[in-house]
Amino acid sequence: MAGDRSTGTPVTTTSGQVHRTLIEHANDGIAVVQDARFVFANPSIVAMSGRTAEEFVGLHIAEVFHPEDLPAAVARYEARVRGEPAEDRYEMRIRRPDGESRWVGISVVATLWGGRPASLGVVTDITARKLLEARLERALAERETILQSTLIGISLAVDREHRWVNRKLEELLGWEPGELVGQSSRVEFEDDTAWRAFGDVAYPQLAAGQHYRGEVRLRRKDGSFAWLEVCGTAVDPPDLSRGTIWTYLDISQRHAAEEATLAALEQQRQLNELLARFVAMTSHEFRTPLAAIYSSAQMLRRYGSRLQESEKEELYASIEAGVKRMTTMLDNVLEFGRAQTGRLEFAPRTLDLLGLCEDIVAEQRRAQQATGTQQPAIELDWRLPGRTARVDENLVRRILGNLLSNAVKYSPAGGRVRLEVSRSEASLRFEVEDEGIGIPAEDLPQLFRTFYRARNMGAVAGRGLGLARRCTMQTAMQTELARGT
Repeated sequence: MAGDRSTGTPVTTTSGQVHRTLIEHANDGIAVVQDARFVFANPSIVAMSGRTAEEFVGLHIAEVFHPEDLPAAVARYEARVRGEPAEDRYEMRIRRPDGESRWVGISVVATLWGGRPASLGVVTDITARKLLEARLERALAERETILQSTLIGISLAVDREHRWVNRKLEELLGWEPGELVGQSSRVEFEDDTAWRAFGDVAYPQLAAGQHYRGEVRLRRKDGSFAWLEVCGTAVDPPDLSRGTIWTYLDISQRHAAEEATLAALEQQRQLNELLARFVAMTSHEFRTPLAAIYSSAQMLRRYGSRLQESEKEELYASIEAGVKRMTTMLDNVLEFGRAQTGRLEFAPRTLDLLGLCEDIVAEQRRAQQATGTQQPAIELDWRLPGRTARVDENLVRRILGNLLSNAVKYSPAGGRVRLEVSRSEASLRFEVEDEGIGIPAEDLPQLFRTFYRARNMGAVAGRGLGLARRCTMQTAMQTELARGT
């Protein structure tokens, strides 16, 4: 291989001009390093570096690569020069003159330049992918925090073997962190008979798509026993090999003093049911965006260099949409948890309520337009003498947004949805009226029950969180208004 500092070509053949054209117009960066300095660079890698070609060619690798990544890069380069085995595919950062760092994927092969050993590298900018991966990691970390913070034990079991457990379950059964993972659930039962008997009852229910709930006497690590209420939900009922999510609630005191603890245990049972449904919902709803993120990332990894920019943008958009959806779901879960535990923040202030309501209605209209389908018309009926009121803007926005979106969801195309704002004694009154399917009379007593959905919902998507969550918010608002605020 021959060439000079600025115009040399890494390949000298009878079709050298063709190769030069391909290299100079390649989307990926192509560079040659000799004696730890760049002796050739195509326009793509020059652009990644934030320099001109004249500035880039001749730079030492220490001037280009990020200081934290430099030791590994130098070690790989020196090993390659010595003819020793060295990693030829890796990821690292390029440091630009303005201080910005760009993540790149590098594939390196040994070559000759001017008759002397050198390294030829193909460089791909992966900064966007790295940023999205970081967002996904944060979302997953938040979900992990939620599951680890609960007061109920949780386990994911595959073939009756613990694949993941939270700290609460380890505490309930007296195990150190990490000890239960990989263990058969047999260690929790008194003997093989009890273990098999539990499976004979629970797993047929799970296979039928039902939730299992039962009270089980389980063995702790120290040999003592505890009574626990155990609930199970299959990840995929037709295929139990995909695993089962189990929740555990310690009910030992109830068995010791049933009458004295009856009221408290009833509340705990309801909490256990809530969590079982939450876990089932989470396992289902997180699967879809995770699958989209994974498939898009795989497409970019495998075929990124051959995809058009428009195709790449579609994949980036798919990943970003998945991350946003997961983040929104986590935000909703956290909000619901705060409401259930009485820690929902309520910060009223005097503001332009009419302007806020108009903004909320406009937002819903924009959401309708984005669907591209005919939707019911949304009207605002303002019946207050003035524009201002003392309310919590965040809670009002969430309450009305939820009520209006549900009214639109269950209303026929071309129908009408009306938001009326008025005052009733010491409270503000927000009333949403639609021309939808309505709620059967027999379902009205259950309207504010968590996760409950009316029987006529059919295939309309929903989790049954809305009214139960908004009821808590509305109560807080009414309390503040009753105080004269």
